[in-house]
Amino acid sequence: MSGVTLPKPLEPAWIRRLPDYLRDLARAPTTGEIAAADASGILTVLSAEHGGSRQQAQISNAPVTALEWPRQDRLIAATDDGTLAIVDPSDSLRIINEVDVPGLWIEDLALYDNRVAFCSGRQAFVASLNGEVIWKSPAHDSTVSGVAFIANTPLLATSCYGAMRIWNIETGELHDELSWKGSLFRPHPSPDGGILACGCQDDSVHFWRLTSGRDSQMSGFPGKPRCLAWSSDSGLLATSSAHAILVWSFIDGPEGTTPSTLGLNARPISALSFHPSEKLLLSGAEDGLLFLWDPTTDDSPQAMASMFGEVSCVQWASVQWATQETAFFAGDSQGHLAAYTYLSD
Repeated sequence: MSGVTLPKPLEPAWIRRLPDYLRDLARAPTTGEIAAADASGILTVLSAEHGGSRQQAQISNAPVTALEWPRQDRLIAATDDGTLAIVDPSDSLRIINEVDVPGLWIEDLALYDNRVAFCSGRQAFVASLNGEVIWKSPAHDSTVSGVAFIANTPLLATSCYGAMRIWNIETGELHDELSWKGSLFRPHPSPDGGILACGCQDDSVHFWRLTSGRDSQMSGFPGKPRCLAWSSDSGLLATSSAHAILVWSFIDGPEGTTPSTLGLNARPISALSFHPSEKLLLSGAEDGLLFLWDPTTDDSPQAMASMFGEVSCVQWASVQWATQETAFFAGDSQGHLAAYTYLSD
């Protein structure tokens, strides 16, 4: 790295120890609360401002795999035993409905217009926020590894071995099929809907330009790039690369260009997330370190913090709570949930 400067150390605004390994975080859409789900099947809702516990409930005997909070009175939790739990956080985390699917576990969640998509086994499903299944895909050729809606439209991308498929959930029809011989991880559409990217089992990142159908591959990664994150303007794609982060520019590339490399970690990257409106990148790693980067100006981090265990999930704070320029949450493998604020110089 060139011109490395010491990052600003961040102390947590608050930190709480929850029952088990934190699997996912979700931010309340209209109030200052944060929900955390752990490997023991317990769901906890806390005050985002001071970390005070609001509610806690055992919603499953299996680990929670994914969490979404689409509406103030609806919290969606996917579990490792193939159950989708529809929970009312305004009513003591009461389970309103449960959707059981034929697969062994639910792999991923995605939201669009009061509907939640998820995948289990070789199928993808879409349910209402009351838990009614309103669409399901035909069986894919292999296990569906992830789902994502494209640019807040009813077009749902599903990934599996050999292809990325795009479904119109309004009509139920297959909109497009993007073939690639390999095992594809979760789809990551750009915010503007122009590009669909995913990491691959063969240590590469593949992407398709959806307007033209042209596809490209970025190969030679030293490990499986499971973590991907788009900047809000769709200009930058950050990808994990073992202990480092590669940031690719889609303004004039990335074909024929060299990515920026960000890396100070002794262990692999385990979480990546771009700020919802700024080109500020948050990274977490298996060594417990959190870094804030501005990839457009410097290859040195702006700030850093340290968790107790592997960083397992991160979430940017809502504007309703964060009066500081930047605020975020991080969870780790030892059950710690911490809130941080950062004011740039």
